[in-house]
Amino acid sequence: MTKYHLNLAHLYGDLLNTYSDVGNIIALRYYAKQMDADIAVKVVSIDEEFNPDEFDMALFGGGQDYEQLVVSKDLPNKKAGIRTITVSLGTLPLKMKKPGRNTMALKITMARLI
Repeated sequence: MTKYHLNLAHLYGDLLNTYSDVGNIIALRYYAKQMDADIAVKVVSIDEEFNPDEFDMALFGGGQDYEQLVVSKDLPNKKAGIRTITVSLGTLPLKMKKPGRNTMALKITMARLI
């Protein structure tokens, strides 16, 4: 029986998944197992409610230009939840290697949320 159970929200994991997000989750599960912990992952996507109280952490990955544009239109619906989880848990920003043309729109949308 595991000592700890963690709930991970994979925000838009069905759309923004081109930069090793699934690999990151696999690595998290591996290290959690080494520490006798379990991680449950739930993808929260377009038109789905994001309640930060249900999660211990959240992962928000990168994607192609079109998918970033689609997600940027849904982000305001999750504004309160994203703000709550980032304020209470903090963030680990990662630099993009080759940002696409819609990356700026997504960054501006995220900046407005936080």
